[in-house]
Amino acid sequence: MCRDKGEVTVKGFSRPIAVYQVIDYRCDLGRNRSFLEHEHSGFTLYLDSEKVNQNDRTAILRALDEASSRLRHQRD
Repeated sequence: MCRDKGEVTVKGFSRPIAVYQVIDYRCDLGRNRSFLEHEHSGFTLYLDSEKVNQNDRTAILRALDEASSRLRHQRD
């Protein structure tokens, strides 16, 4: 499983080259995978819970609470 990281210009190539980050191997995917990824217009979320330490966890939860609050109270 890969994540699109955009494109880069490479000397000797006439067009930009797509770049991907390997997230996990298909054989490792399953119910207990450590990551969560969602992408929609105006929203991207990638979380690898195994790599989040306690200090970052608190900051991430605050950011998610703020984003959730904004979406709930946003007028169309």
